[in-house]
Amino acid sequence: AIALFEQATELDPHFARAWSSLAATYFTLPVYSDIPRSEQYPLAASAARKALAQDDSLAEAYAVLGGLADMEGKWAEAETLFLLAIANEPKDSTAHLWYGEHLFRLGRLDDALEEALITYQLDPLHPGNNALLGWIYFYLDDSSNTLKYGAAAWDLGHSSGLYFQAWISLRTGEFDRAIDFAEQWDEQIAEKFDNLQIRLTLKLLIEAKIDAAKRPLFLEVLAEHQTMSSLSFKILQTLFTSYVGFDQIDEAYRVATMTLDLDGFHRNNFVWHFWRSDMAPFRQDPRFAALVTELGMVDYWHEYGWPDVCQPAGESVICK
Repeated sequence: AIALFEQATELDPHFARAWSSLAATYFTLPVYSDIPRSEQYPLAASAARKALAQDDSLAEAYAVLGGLADMEGKWAEAETLFLLAIANEPKDSTAHLWYGEHLFRLGRLDDALEEALITYQLDPLHPGNNALLGWIYFYLDDSSNTLKYGAAAWDLGHSSGLYFQAWISLRTGEFDRAIDFAEQWDEQIAEKFDNLQIRLTLKLLIEAKIDAAKRPLFLEVLAEHQTMSSLSFKILQTLFTSYVGFDQIDEAYRVATMTLDLDGFHRNNFVWHFWRSDMAPFRQDPRFAALVTELGMVDYWHEYGWPDVCQPAGESVICK
């Protein structure tokens, strides 16, 4: 796609849609490949600006710039750009999708759900649209809709469906199904990250949740990963949710603090986990206010709206 869009811009340097689509493809490519974001993001920004220089009404170009701002933790700038994209082209499903993800990162789950439903109505066969709905409903403890949209996402090629199936089966006491789905999820992750030796698996976590006798082994594996000199993003996510799930909040904060040193993409995808219903003990700890302040979220909330589980406390925040 990039090669063809580049050819289009060479044939007609004033073709705004070619530039905006090139920008979106540059921005998205690292999600589906090992090409560094540090290489692609400047190209995406440049192409988006060239698109807007030709036509300043293109939602796609504003959405790309909004997505890039999100990756840098420039929440207010991202908000402005996403809203500008939607105002210019209300039926652009990608603008609604990326804005919904932005709201989700910042804990505004009800607002994210509203955007995700608009996105779904515009493009019900997009795997990402179904997956976002699945994630939001999962965080809102709506098991029925989690499975509905998670299954659709899985059928359309998005891996999240397995994750939802595993956790919802655990919640409903269908333990064998939960372990089976977790095993399938782990196999998929291992295939995607075939260079990693992953012992800290979803299956091991769910087995420890089900059977107290297996918890010592799980905690042993957690401790083992603490000593690793470098930890993948997937492992950090699992460490974080596991520590909170087993009421080891000090360790959860240690991991969360480590994520401040991640690149913008991974850091701003890690913060999604803050808003799960079972992460409440983490949010209720006084250190949470300092963490979200450092991430720039509190300033954003004061201006644009508060998460469903948080409220202002002077210049700070208190959450449940």
